[in-house]
Amino acid sequence: MILKALEVENYRNIPAARFEPGRELTVICGKNGQGKTNLLEAVWLLTGGKSFRGAKDAQLVRFGAPQAAVEAGFYAAGREQKALLTIEKRRAAALNEVPLKSAAELAGQFCAVVFSPAHLTLVKNGPQEKRRFIDTSICQIKPKYIHVLNQYTRVLDQRNRLLKDIMYETSLFDTLDIWDARLAAYGAVVIKTRATFLERLAPCAQE
Repeated sequence: MILKALEVENYRNIPAARFEPGRELTVICGKNGQGKTNLLEAVWLLTGGKSFRGAKDAQLVRFGAPQAAVEAGFYAAGREQKALLTIEKRRAAALNEVPLKSAAELAGQFCAVVFSPAHLTLVKNGPQEKRRFIDTSICQIKPKYIHVLNQYTRVLDQRNRLLKDIMYETSLFDTLDIWDARLAAYGAVVIKTRATFLERLAPCAQE
């Protein structure tokens, strides 16, 4: 995957800009607060993922502007392609001028890897950060994993809510087995997918 050009409008502190990377190595430099990281964040959003800085969508739109737009020309799957992402109350996306159901469908179409100082928490913090990093990586390789992960998270939240409600309504205990079975089914897929990914990653990590 090669990024050919990137255009942003009303994104963070950038009113409008066009960025064309070099053929091999591109270094973005400038004073603090000029938008260097914002530009890299815009590239990352085209992977279908959310901000790697943990920002909400509303924070990505320039103050006073109705919406933000990120458009990229890139080379992937043996041909020139174009991706468009608009951010208003929610994100909307198009690939080669064809609207997508959600921005998450860009996963697997536009691929990128980001490493920032914040990612040092992969070493310093607990397993939650590591799982999030692994899941984000898998989603680019296997876009269908996004659906499984969302279902697992939803069932887990509903089961946890049920456990709290059982304290006040004991009859709900009879439904716990149903949620346990669904959680186990989605959880098994998540565990197996993560394990397979780590097996592929291990040789690189050992080097």
